[in-house]
Amino acid sequence: MNGQLVPDATLDDLELQSPQVVALGVSMEPGSTWLVELDTKWINWSGAKGYKDFDWEDQWVLGLGAQYKITPAFSLRAGYNYAKNPVKEHDGFNPMGTTNVQGHDVGNVNYESLRILGFPAVVEHHLTLGLGYKFTSAIALNLSYMHAMENTIKESSAGDAFSFESSLEEDTITLGLSWFF
Repeated sequence: MNGQLVPDATLDDLELQSPQVVALGVSMEPGSTWLVELDTKWINWSGAKGYKDFDWEDQWVLGLGAQYKITPAFSLRAGYNYAKNPVKEHDGFNPMGTTNVQGHDVGNVNYESLRILGFPAVVEHHLTLGLGYKFTSAIALNLSYMHAMENTIKESSAGDAFSFESSLEEDTITLGLSWFF
């Protein structure tokens, strides 16, 4: 076996390219204590190497956020973000067929399992909360919490011989120290 996990197996690299993103946002301050923001962006998944190979759809993302300044130094923040799941479902795929991925023919069962289980970026709704405190005009501390609500993707082969399901839910806490210069 020469120290290999699988005898005579060759490993290939999968090239993933960051997608092109076009974004636009507007904000307004309806008074001295409030800031409201609306953002939208388009993500070109179908044109990015790797994601294109795994049949991701382009995606529009919509975000809405608000900030309330309790004092000039202390702010509370909240936001919501929506983006439709970019991973296409291939219900009824041919389990005996192959799909070409970056010059290599891959069996559809392996291809679909990697698409659904290996890239579970299927969440659509995100909620955020945060707070910020400016110690000085040059130093600020920010704390945020993000919850991505659970979403599931499922698909089966023709004849239901193979079935794949993946769910994703996330919680993230971020602490940051900012230095303005």
